Amino acid sequence: MQIQINRELRLESITRESLETLYPLFREDIEELNRWFGFDTDYSIENEYRYLEARKPPYDDAVVIFYQDAPCGRFGLYDYNGKENSIFMYYWVSSRFRQRGIGLACMKVMLQYLRELGIKEVLFDVDEENSVSIRLLQKIPEIRLKSKEKRLLYSCPLQEGFHR
Repeated sequence: MQIQINRELRLESITRESLETLYPLFREDIEELNRWFGFDTDYSIENEYRYLEARKPPYDDAVVIFYQDAPCGRFGLYDYNGKENSIFMYYWVSSRFRQRGIGLACMKVMLQYLRELGIKEVLFDVDEENSVSIRLLQKIPEIRLKSKEKRLLYSCPLQEGFHR
């Protein structure tokens, strides 16, 4: 998968090269990522290599965000439910690249991409203290809070008129 969003932004399925370039940024943000996603502080690139080999695109994939040709973030797709035709998605933009509209621009394109794949619903499992993620999701009118328990579950129905 490769999608050019504008002159500065593109999305590509993860490769070994983009993983290796993105990994140092990931390590810089590991405490935050551990808080939101449950990654261990000793998370290793070897774990990432294993993931790279085991994934099954398009429903189990990592998509790298490129800003001015440099990897700066990532989307992940996981827990595809064929019966419900739904999928979970996570996202992360490196702290070095925030406040530039990257997350919102890429989120809209990712949702359109998943819509074109025929996915009916995208789910986001968000910690209720992750105000930055919540604000991003709230900027897209089709995304709604689905449930509130320990964590917030947001949903975006894609086959009911979602448009970029």
